[in-house]
Amino acid sequence: NGVDDTPNQPDSSGEGPDCSGLVFKSWELKSSAGAGGFTWWNKLENVHGPYSSYDYYDPASSDPFHRISKSRSSTMTMDAFAKQGHVGLLYTTSNPSAYTDWILEAYSDASGSDVNERGYRYDSAYVAVRREGWTPECWPDCPV
Repeated sequence: NGVDDTPNQPDSSGEGPDCSGLVFKSWELKSSAGAGGFTWWNKLENVHGPYSSYDYYDPASSDPFHRISKSRSSTMTMDAFAKQGHVGLLYTTSNPSAYTDWILEAYSDASGSDVNERGYRYDSAYVAVRREGWTPECWPDCPV
């Protein structure tokens, strides 16, 4: 019905993903559980992936993502800012202010998934993370 029928009740099968599930799906990562080759799921299927916010905060060498510098010159659209307990994606490199970014995140059960102005880049609890093999969007300068 497009509305969370159980607001403020974590893990209550409400609408949409949690923060780490949103990053998992946005980065088009694969869950290795039972995957012997081709993997496909519908965008609305209840697939969270094997990674928690802590995994994004402190990636193992075998994870398909790694830490990067949080500087504006090092990050690009769809890089993540992660801390123990939360992770969000850099929505655009166009900044709302000198000390904030537009972040795509599933912040809480009540607020759902949305783009919010956040200062994660300058919060020492957060680290920057990039998906392996990620390339920046080329628009409007894409080759023909």
